[in-house]
Amino acid sequence: MMSIADSPRTRNLLSTIKESYQTYQTLFQEELKFLKAGRTHSHNGLNREKEKATQSIIDGLETLRTDTSKNATDKIRSLHEIGTKLRRIAMMMTAAFLIFGIVISLLINRSITQPLSILEKRPRILGRVISKRISILPRLRNWQGWQVLLISCAAS
Repeated sequence: MMSIADSPRTRNLLSTIKESYQTYQTLFQEELKFLKAGRTHSHNGLNREKEKATQSIIDGLETLRTDTSKNATDKIRSLHEIGTKLRRIAMMMTAAFLIFGIVISLLINRSITQPLSILEKRPRILGRVISKRISILPRLRNWQGWQVLLISCAAS
């Protein structure tokens, strides 16, 4: 029975109920002894004491039920609040990861498309440079470095 005691008040209530129950048991045993011995003169005093012990047990159990119900309601309310906070955190994390994913995809897209656009434009540029170079080739017929010039233009 002490395993349900999760607060000092509950433990105190349970110990009070236990003491009242032990008092009732003791009074019941005394009453049995009196009845076996055939004495009935102190029977009324024992009945009053047993009624007090019984009433103490009932009051303690009612208080325990009320406190346990209140504690359960408080814990449920606390769990609800925690669940609400966790839901908000989960939504914020989802939004943050979604934004992070979009930013990463844009960076990846940019890192792929930028070199491709350069490669796309490069043949046109190279074609113009090479045609200009070729037009001056007849003048440089005797010059041996024209091949190096073309290679360096193609590499740039």
